[in-house]
Amino acid sequence: MAAVQDADPHLKGKLKLSWRLMKAWVTNEVPNRAPPLSLDALYLITGYSLFKGWDLFSLSLLLGFHALLRTGELLGIKARHVSVTSAKGPAVISLGLTKAGKRQGAAESVTIYVEDVCRRLFQWKSQVSSQTKLAGSNYLWRKTFNDTLIALDFSAVDFRPYSLRRGGATHFFTHQGSFDRLLVLGRWQSSRTARIYV
Repeated sequence: MAAVQDADPHLKGKLKLSWRLMKAWVTNEVPNRAPPLSLDALYLITGYSLFKGWDLFSLSLLLGFHALLRTGELLGIKARHVSVTSAKGPAVISLGLTKAGKRQGAAESVTIYVEDVCRRLFQWKSQVSSQTKLAGSNYLWRKTFNDTLIALDFSAVDFRPYSLRRGGATHFFTHQGSFDRLLVLGRWQSSRTARIYV
């Protein structure tokens, strides 16, 4: 409805019944959110990936979890977006104009302090060109994610790529206990939105 109003501004204020029905729908229909991925499940998935020789896929999972990245952000990361000067870190990931960044008109970034992730990023960045994508093909990354879940018999849990962000947020809050720091790391403007994740 918002898109229709945007395309035809004369419709603004004339779709009251439609908006009322939409509000009732949102109130009564609970969204099917991706379940959070626990740290143990993350380690199991990354361990399996390393066993299969999928080192970059494993790194992308760790990065998505610990940096609380949205799936699109994770799949768009190239070597030039990563700034890490030592294997011990920290690593800064430039995300550009993200979903929230577009609204604010400012580029966003995240800083990673997890040494294992920083070490892997440092090694990867030193071996590739600046235009190399971390996740490779989006389709192949998603297929590998699904195939890994099937191989580990996680299909019933309904984990999805967004489970990395939700699981990372839950893990961070459980271990740090700081809601303010979580808001900064997850780049949420509203504490109400962030509370959905923990």
